[in-house]
Amino acid sequence: MLNVSEPPSPTTVVTCAFKTSLVDSTTVTIAPGTINALVPSNMFDVNGRPYLTISATDTTQYVLLTASTNGKIITSASLSASTSNVDPSLNIMKGAAPASFQVLIAIIVNVLGQQIFQIGLGNITAIPKQMFLEGKVPVGIGAEPFDRWWSWVYSQLC
Repeated sequence: MLNVSEPPSPTTVVTCAFKTSLVDSTTVTIAPGTINALVPSNMFDVNGRPYLTISATDTTQYVLLTASTNGKIITSASLSASTSNVDPSLNIMKGAAPASFQVLIAIIVNVLGQQIFQIGLGNITAIPKQMFLEGKVPVGIGAEPFDRWWSWVYSQLC
């Protein structure tokens, strides 16, 4: 006689990409995520866990994803914790999309007090976009009468 039964259900944890949680005063765990289908190069520690080491201080720290590009597509990405926030001036450039840009993932305020403010959740989709035109005077023969300014526009969906 053949007995048919349902297989045991695996334990599944569903969470949004890049959800950030404090493990202790020097470590945060970040749910695995992608930017344009690329996994950040340091998403996992040497044991395969999604951990990021932070400094144990009372200062505010920012969890950042830095993407490198060739001006058209994202070629690599990495995560970091920094005491400096994203510099918006680095995210816009004349003539071509920036070669790199940063996305703010979370803010950790007073690490010893363990307060996290999540900024964005979900995998990131980024595209280069012309942001505005800046007029040029004088204009050479056959040249465009303006300079194009570019940035990377991104969205997250959880």
